[in-house]
Amino acid sequence: MIHDISVIIATYNRAQDLSKTLESMVRTDKSGLTVEFIIVDNGSTDQTKSVVDSFSDRISIHYIFEARSGKNRALNTALEKCELGKIVVFTDDDVDVSPDWLVSIRSVCDRWPNHAVFGGRINVVFPVEKVPEWASDPYLSSLCFAHHDYSDKECIYGTHMTPYGPNFWVRQEVFDDGRRYDEVIGPCPTNRIMGSETSFLIALLKDNYEIIYSPTAVVGHRVQPKTLKFSSICQRGYRLGRGEAHYLGLPAQNLLRNHFLLWLLYRNGSIIWYFFKVIASFIFSKKEQRRSSVVNKLQGLGYRVEAVRLANQVLNQLREKS
Repeated sequence: MIHDISVIIATYNRAQDLSKTLESMVRTDKSGLTVEFIIVDNGSTDQTKSVVDSFSDRISIHYIFEARSGKNRALNTALEKCELGKIVVFTDDDVDVSPDWLVSIRSVCDRWPNHAVFGGRINVVFPVEKVPEWASDPYLSSLCFAHHDYSDKECIYGTHMTPYGPNFWVRQEVFDDGRRYDEVIGPCPTNRIMGSETSFLIALLKDNYEIIYSPTAVVGHRVQPKTLKFSSICQRGYRLGRGEAHYLGLPAQNLLRNHFLLWLLYRNGSIIWYFFKVIASFIFSKKEQRRSSVVNKLQGLGYRVEAVRLANQVLNQLREKS
């Protein structure tokens, strides 16, 4: 049987969080829908399998074990091994979904029959009662906690705008041509580069897909306590910058193609410049602006470092095309 909706969740050593997420999946309204939940265990060593098994008599659930590390590898394994539903939903193992989440997803797809890519609202659920003042900064809230409230009305996303990883969905036919996630980036235990879902969605935009935003399909993203640490948000900014080098492309590609050594000299100078900008932001920024300023500069630094790392590979690709 082809389900109406397949919900795919990749997880790694977060059994307790996954249990809370699946509990909310049990409670969400599924009236008139056939729904399968696909859990891809990305090499967990905790009680993840036991948690999934404990829900098998409450929801239709499919467990897959993928030992190769990397969230994108896990997602691709699900796409390759499972018979997908008509609507394929991607979310995380640390969300609480709204009571009408699945019904809303189906409804917005019905209202936009000629569109195949959609995103929904993401609220932030903090682990503490007293939320730090800096957490309300729009830039940091988006980058660190995946807060996403694009519009109060259903609409088409603007140019270069995309949904966020914890709450987006596509029609099954999006994968008919073998489309998959880029396994070079995304969460993994080592060498983590942010931007897995963004890379996937930007590729869809480049292929002329329009993306629909729905404010009625809502999830709450539970923030991990460690994410509130300054060191953690700095790491996220740097990792996001590295990801941008993969899905936004490298700067000054004509210069790269024709004068590689000059490009390399200029980009290394830019790395040094941004390193000092990070330090200057930390020392001279106003206290209330320091976190966002430092993280923003680290994002720029990460982009430049990863661009230099990718330069030889990209240069070969450019030469092959020309």
